[in-house]
Amino acid sequence: TPIIHNTHSIGHDGHDGHDGHDGHDGHGGHGGHGGHGHGSHSHTHSSLHSSLAPLVNKHTTDSSSTLYTNGPQPTTWSKTWSETWSETWSEHHRGFTDISVLILESPLPSTVQDMAINVFRVLGEAEAAIHGSTLDDIHFHEVGAVDSILDIVGFCLGVYMLDIDTIMAGSVPLSSGQIHTAHGPTPLPAPATLRILKGWPSVQGYPNHEQVTPTGAAILKALAVHSPFPSMTPLNDGYGAGTRNPTAYANLLRVCIGSTVGSQTENDQSTESDGIVEIQANIDDMSAELLSPLIDQLLSAGALDATLTPIIMKKGRAGHLCTILTTSENQDDVVHALFTHSTTFGCRFIKKQRAVLNRTWDTVECHLGTARVKIGSIGNTVQQISIEFEDAQALATEHNVSLTKVIPLIQHAHRKQYPTRYSTGTTA
Repeated sequence: TPIIHNTHSIGHDGHDGHDGHDGHDGHGGHGGHGGHGHGSHSHTHSSLHSSLAPLVNKHTTDSSSTLYTNGPQPTTWSKTWSETWSETWSEHHRGFTDISVLILESPLPSTVQDMAINVFRVLGEAEAAIHGSTLDDIHFHEVGAVDSILDIVGFCLGVYMLDIDTIMAGSVPLSSGQIHTAHGPTPLPAPATLRILKGWPSVQGYPNHEQVTPTGAAILKALAVHSPFPSMTPLNDGYGAGTRNPTAYANLLRVCIGSTVGSQTENDQSTESDGIVEIQANIDDMSAELLSPLIDQLLSAGALDATLTPIIMKKGRAGHLCTILTTSENQDDVVHALFTHSTTFGCRFIKKQRAVLNRTWDTVECHLGTARVKIGSIGNTVQQISIEFEDAQALATEHNVSLTKVIPLIQHAHRKQYPTRYSTGTTA
């Protein structure tokens, strides 16, 4: 599972227009390129350029010497690939809908389009909230320029071309002081940056230096998850540099690309290990007939597992301990489902590590139909074999026969079609 870790403890300086470009580019696309520069993905840079070329066919000229920090200076351009947008970006700030249409009408893969639009949505929602407007009415300033659109789209295309599954990033440096933007003197962190990074851990940045731009923050919020350096096998690393060279800190952004530990090779003799969140709540005033729907709602919200254990609570009251396992990404949704569909007034949670067998599925054909069989293994050694209950139940219902007859039929067919699972105990 390819993953990319973006280390923000050394962030780009975004103090002026061009540094702002490097700043948000390094927090996304520029750093992404750097990660592949030393290894097997050295072809990606030229492929990235050719893939972006149809999006905007343009020439650029600087239209102002004014310092901008939330993106590059406004750019004069001649036409897009559709040859219908010949106005200057400095005169026409584009809205979310305009930019979405431009991206959707491009020949980019749909996955890239979705990622890029999500980044602009995060950015637009923050700007709209700050200006007391709506996403449809807000117009971007510097980030509406074609250079900034290419920054975001280029980052998303790089992630797609590098086949990255997960983007993880550390705490970001948020500075104090002021910078000059299209709106005049602006406090740091920039209002949009601060709004976007609500809930994202940060460290103290260098005063009067914009080390995280709104564009970089939007890329993180839309596409990444916060994490310290993860458990992985490093494959490539790279650095993106801003145009300034301050003496107080390294104006660099590091990106490391690697593979998830525990699932790379067939001969790996370890189990998979990952982090989960355990959520618990005591429930003592809820009707019994509502408990089963509660479990269904929790699972639908993203719980990996949910159980109810009978307990005796204070004052001798009978109750249930609801225990839920989920991922950090789904924690908020699961907690919301717990509060919505149960009578609890609170819950507690703790992050834990778990070890799980590597899981694959065999597809089995028997005279009743098709069913899946789950294989649990360590490396290529089979540890567990389990029939998917839902598949067996569906066949039993379809043919109006007992589950006690369907399960042995599937087991027999699996032994015939996958004999090595039983004879040698391997997944080969």
